[in-house]
Amino acid sequence: MRWLIVLWCFAALMLAGCTRGTQKADEPIFAENEAVAAAPSVEDAGYAIATGDFVSVKSASRPEVNCVGRVREDGTAALNVVGYVRAAGSTTAQFAETLNDLYKEVEGYEAGVADLTIEVKLGLYLVTGEITSGGFRTYADGLTIYDAVVSGGKFTGKALEDRIFLNRKGADGREIIRYSNLEQLKELPLKENDWVVIPYKVDFLLH
Repeated sequence: MRWLIVLWCFAALMLAGCTRGTQKADEPIFAENEAVAAAPSVEDAGYAIATGDFVSVKSASRPEVNCVGRVREDGTAALNVVGYVRAAGSTTAQFAETLNDLYKEVEGYEAGVADLTIEVKLGLYLVTGEITSGGFRTYADGLTIYDAVVSGGKFTGKALEDRIFLNRKGADGREIIRYSNLEQLKELPLKENDWVVIPYKVDFLLH
């Protein structure tokens, strides 16, 4: 009986992905698109990555690590291969070192990623959720939340159409905006680094 308990515990740990450095991310990990590729990057080598920043991770030799992580309120970003990694407070060079140390703990990455490039991208916003063509978009002055939603395509059949969630960069953390219809968003200015989410019909029960 005891060996069955031990076996069950081992299986549970494996399924939970408890291996150090490979924590699974439970939120979307964003892919680079044309808007991200064309966006300028922070040029100040001493810039400290902050909440709400879009951090691009790229490697020509290991393209499976390529992604764009949004730095969350707790300072971490969800990334390919290594899951959640603390980014806030680090420079891009420091963050590259942190990632390489984590890669080396993952099977197949023992040598690290020699050509890893980390950039903090500017001039972007993000639209995701129950919408047909979401992703990163190029920010411009004068855009509204309505414009952001429209740029993301059409609502899917699973969208909760009378709620829009907004994750906005700032020291105050996540800001959630709820409105009864899309028309009410025409007067609400969009800001750089905003993340506009079209929720699934069930999501509103959680907020």
